[in-house]
Amino acid sequence: MKAAIVVPCRQARDITPATERCLAVFESLGIQVRRMPHPWLLEDLRSVLVSRFLDSGFDALLQWDADMVTDAPELVPELLFRDEHQGQVRAGLFLRAGGQDGLAAEGLPSPIPERPFVAQLIGGGCLMITREAALKVSGSLPKFEAPDGTTYREFFGRLRGASPADNRYRRLSEIYSFCVRCHQASVPVIADPRINLGHVRRDSNVIDWVRPPAATPRPDPRRSATGPCTAA
Repeated sequence: MKAAIVVPCRQARDITPATERCLAVFESLGIQVRRMPHPWLLEDLRSVLVSRFLDSGFDALLQWDADMVTDAPELVPELLFRDEHQGQVRAGLFLRAGGQDGLAAEGLPSPIPERPFVAQLIGGGCLMITREAALKVSGSLPKFEAPDGTTYREFFGRLRGASPADNRYRRLSEIYSFCVRCHQASVPVIADPRINLGHVRRDSNVIDWVRPPAATPRPDPRRSATGPCTAA
C-alpha cells in the first residue's frame, strides 16, 4: 500500500518538537511526510487534503495532528498501511484527559480491547483514510470552493446533531461529522488500541498518554501485527 502522511496545522510552528521526532522516524522509513500549514479552518484544511489525496497516486492518507505523538512510531505504518485495510478508516486510540474525547462519550468498551474494534467515533489525531473509503464517502458530498480557488468535497464540514455526551442538539466536531458520513456510506470505522498515542500540551510540553509507556504493560504490537488485522 502506497501511503503518505500529512500534518494539518495553522502555522508550521504549531508542530511540537515531540511531534517532529515522530515525523522524523516516519521519514526514516521512507514514508512521504508533508507538513501542511494553512490559515484555513482545520475542518476545511482536512477536507482539502482528502480531496487532493484522491487526485494523487496514493492508496492511503494518514492525517497526523501537530500535537500528537506515539511511543512506537516505527509501528504505525506496519499496523495501518496494510492492503486488507482498503475500504476502511482507521485511527490510533486517543482519549483526552478527563474523558472528553468522543470515544468516551460513545461508550468506549471497558476494558479497552487489545485488538482493533469497530467504533462509532474515532479520534482525529492519527487518522488513516484509504482511497476506497474516501471515494465511497465523497459520492454524496457537495463540492465547495476555497478562497484560493481550490475545489474540495466537505468530508469534515461540521454537521448539526445530538451530542453523544448529553444528547443536546449542537454543531458536532469535524471528526465526529466525518465519522457520521463514513457510517452513512457504509465505510467501516476502526479504532486500533495497539497504537498508543499521546497529546502534547502546548503550554507545558507535558504529554497526556492513553497508556503511560513505562507504567502500563500492553501487548506487543509487533506480535499482533503479523496476522490479519481485522476488527474484533
